Amino acid sequence: MATGGERWELVGIVRGAAADVPVAPWAETRLPAAFRVTFRQAGQPFEVAIDCAFSGGRIEVHKFEMVGTPAPRPITPRDLAGVDLGHVVHRAGTKVAEPQVEMEHRPGRRATPDELRLVAEAYATQHAIWGNPRQWVMTAWDLPRSTANRWIRRARELYPEMPGDEGTRKGDESE
Repeated sequence: MATGGERWELVGIVRGAAADVPVAPWAETRLPAAFRVTFRQAGQPFEVAIDCAFSGGRIEVHKFEMVGTPAPRPITPRDLAGVDLGHVVHRAGTKVAEPQVEMEHRPGRRATPDELRLVAEAYATQHAIWGNPRQWVMTAWDLPRSTANRWIRRARELYPEMPGDEGTRKGDESE
């Protein structure tokens, strides 16, 4: 199965000529307006390339290619079934998103407004790159689900244009 994130090896990134676009109006994290990312997975006889665009809100996939290696090896149904496109897009988005949001968590206290901006930015970034925003906030800051929900809810109060329910993974928006 070709979904293991650690085993995907980046072959190349080609950014389009257009300027990078912020993931949200208040965010420092930017994504290229257009890009192509190519991956190879250890032990798999193919490479995967995706052409994407980002014009605000979410990465759009415009082209998906799978090439058997060594060429001209044919692609099999098993090869196709083993690629999780959502995972590939998320890995690509992780590679092209700059900068990555980081914040030190100090347990047992309320988030400051600056920290809530970082939560909003991290959430918007994960949403844009087909990630699981709530899970990412929980993991990045080592928060229990209830605390992450509270921080996200407070961040939405400060940044009402944060992405919402549309297009997120099932269960990601439960509060």
